[in-house]
Amino acid sequence: MLWVNICAIVFSAVIAVLLSNWLTAKREVIQRKHRVLEALVAYRYKVGSDEFLRAINSIPVIFKDYDNIEKLYTDFYNLNKGPEGDRNLTKLILEVCKVMGYKNIKEETIIKVFTPET
Repeated sequence: MLWVNICAIVFSAVIAVLLSNWLTAKREVIQRKHRVLEALVAYRYKVGSDEFLRAINSIPVIFKDYDNIEKLYTDFYNLNKGPEGDRNLTKLILEVCKVMGYKNIKEETIIKVFTPET
């Protein structure tokens, strides 16, 4: 009977460690996605900045499981200049917002950018 208790204690400890590791990995993935979204939104007016480039170049890896994001990323990659490039970026940011749970973000919200008057 004692060995059953010992096995139960060891087994529950192993399960707890595995579950903890899985939850930590899942949380890290979500945090990475949020950091990419934050950089895309914060630096969308400054497409050539290091922060924006780091975020945009992370998309194919971090959002690899989302076909729609991959397509929008490819569209932006192929045509990222002028009005069409702006539209492609806006669509991409909106889709990343949706995937991350921000479903009520409107296109106008992404298009509007505050920059101080100098």
